Amino acid sequence: HHLWLAPLELATENLNCADRIPRTRIDLVLVDTIPNEQGLNDIYLAELKVGTVATEGTSGTIDHVEKTFKLINTEKACQDFKEDVTNIINVKSELGIYTGTAKQFNLADKPKMMLILAYRGEEEHKRLLKDSTAAQEKAKELGMDEIKIVMHNALIKLD
Repeated sequence: HHLWLAPLELATENLNCADRIPRTRIDLVLVDTIPNEQGLNDIYLAELKVGTVATEGTSGTIDHVEKTFKLINTEKACQDFKEDVTNIINVKSELGIYTGTAKQFNLADKPKMMLILAYRGEEEHKRLLKDSTAAQEKAKELGMDEIKIVMHNALIKLD
């Protein structure tokens, strides 16, 4: 996948009270620059977790799967995400901020979820792999599309 970062941290405060999901923030919004089978560019709502402590509790991995499921099944939220991403693309294009050739996106109506799990060593890597499996199982249980999982080795070794 080739992903384009929309510089946007999303919070649900802009949704009306009935649609709001408490304490929900999306770390990153990404657009897949390669269209899917339907010719649409998927929007990913990405959650970034560094280390295994970040995957537990009220802001843990499963909690984010549940909150993201609620968000992507809220029609108003999906419309707002698509509109915000479209506006950012248009502004960046007008300002000439793109690197390379600007392209038009045919954005999907419903975002998907991505988990970016950064580990610092083999023990964290193993635990995060288990967390990612649990997240996929929860998504399947909820009837969600498969979560895109990105594992990243964040360990920096100085020589």
